[in-house]
Amino acid sequence: MERQRSSTEISIRNYAANLFCIAGFYGGFAFFNHLFIYDIVILLVLTFWLFKKQSITSSISALVIGIIAFLFALNQPTFAGGWHLGLTVWWVWSASFSVYYTLQLKRENEG
Repeated sequence: MERQRSSTEISIRNYAANLFCIAGFYGGFAFFNHLFIYDIVILLVLTFWLFKKQSITSSISALVIGIIAFLFALNQPTFAGGWHLGLTVWWVWSASFSVYYTLQLKRENEG
């Protein structure tokens, strides 16, 4: 029988699902530009790591790489019709909350 997940664990999984959706959007763009394949692979690895382990390392990695992708998108705002900039904002937003909730889960488990 599976144990009951806390609301914090559910939130972490929800934000990991957001990152998976972002990878899906990048998959659509990769049809037109092969450079998005790198973002897809990075997002999928971090998503599954975050989904399975609720790791602080994976959430911080997703945030750092998302910030790097955001800075790249700021340098080329018309890249992929501007959608890349929007997706990177969503990426940073989701990764920020995943960092928050993984830290909260660590505090809950310690206390």
